[in-house]
Amino acid sequence: MPSQWSNLEVHLEGSQNKSGIPIEDASVFLNRLQTLVNHIGDYLTGSDYRSRGRSPQSVRDRCTLVFKKVEVGSLTVQLRLEDSQTTLTNTTTLGEDSVKTFHDLMHIVERGNDVEKKVSSVIDNPLHRNRIVEDMVKIWPRADGTFSAKIKLRDEKALFLNPSRKLLLEGLLQHVAPHESTVKGVLGMVRVVPDKLMKIIGPDGQIQCTFPKNLESEAVNFIGKPVIVNGEASFDAEGNVKEVVSVSRIRPFNSLTVQRILSSKGQELVLSESLVISVDYEDDSWIMKNDELGIVAMNRDYDETVNEFNDEFAFVWKQYGSAPDNKLTDDAKQLKNKIVHYVKSGAGA
Repeated sequence: MPSQWSNLEVHLEGSQNKSGIPIEDASVFLNRLQTLVNHIGDYLTGSDYRSRGRSPQSVRDRCTLVFKKVEVGSLTVQLRLEDSQTTLTNTTTLGEDSVKTFHDLMHIVERGNDVEKKVSSVIDNPLHRNRIVEDMVKIWPRADGTFSAKIKLRDEKALFLNPSRKLLLEGLLQHVAPHESTVKGVLGMVRVVPDKLMKIIGPDGQIQCTFPKNLESEAVNFIGKPVIVNGEASFDAEGNVKEVVSVSRIRPFNSLTVQRILSSKGQELVLSESLVISVDYEDDSWIMKNDELGIVAMNRDYDETVNEFNDEFAFVWKQYGSAPDNKLTDDAKQLKNKIVHYVKSGAGA
């Protein structure tokens, strides 16, 4: 059965004084729309904030935009959700939740009442929220633009994106330090003088970081270890962090907290409470584990380590989650009880 959220459509119509929609404008809009939906998916997984624009493949697979209809002067795109996703009974997939959240955010902005407070209630993590608001600013039509846009969710009334709301969104961004950002990875030394210049190598690529004198000794203690670095940053044309030009804070990066498990086979497990995954880096490899469940993953690539951990969690759930107690050893029963505690109840395989 198709989900009620799978029928959300985004429709672009050429402005009345234009002969159609320039391909470049439509392409830019659709690319930014796809990025927005992916970034909402990043947030909803409960995983760590990524400073680079590219979302993990596991999220992109579940939040895919496809063309539905192209006509003279207009086009319609739809979110494809059901094809590669499997989740448990009575639980929604990441794609479905991303669509619902996307629609909720657009509705909040269009209504225009207590926007900052309501957006914060939907996206409570400030880093994710700031990035998502930036994405919304980028897709919102301009009054002098070449097209208008509307979204429609199933049988609900179509929601037009009023160009006047663009100023409202831009106002929200003025409350944020525009050049501050956060990156994570393993800290390595590049050079010592005249400034202590180091680099982060991690899920966001290789990013140079310049430390002020008061943080130099602290930074040296973290060489070769996973860290999170905050500071003033410079960005590339796509909005990705290119360099942290002045570090304001450095701290250990030793855990992830997730709300969903996304397996490489397309299965999703929605968790009833956050799962804490410990993170370490040894012998040029990332190590992620949860001692309670006895799950360990190790890989040189950060994203692959996350994927391996997710696959191992899904395997443990499949093997023990719904197995009859009379076929399990005492140790296996304990593991079953632990993993059933995390996976949302009322769901079947």
